[in-house]
Amino acid sequence: MKINKYLKTSTALLALLAASTIFITGCQSPRTTGSRWEYKVIEKGLYPGVLQKQIDAAVQDGWEFVSVSTTVQEMSVPSGFIVVRRPKQ
Repeated sequence: MKINKYLKTSTALLALLAASTIFITGCQSPRTTGSRWEYKVIEKGLYPGVLQKQIDAAVQDGWEFVSVSTTVQEMSVPSGFIVVRRPKQ
């Protein structure tokens, strides 16, 4: 009987610990709901290192890198699009 009582008590304490950990973690998470973002699209040719230099420059200016996409159209130079964002000021 003592083992059964010990298992019930330890299971309850473990559940309480898990629930309180999840609650505390959730309360300390940064709030991103309702954030306002300012987006910027940068278009550049796909020459070696050009997109990376543009990403580095944008990040140094306080922008956060979001995405990059490349396109190749017939009879034209391949190009790339960079999307960056930052909180609205």
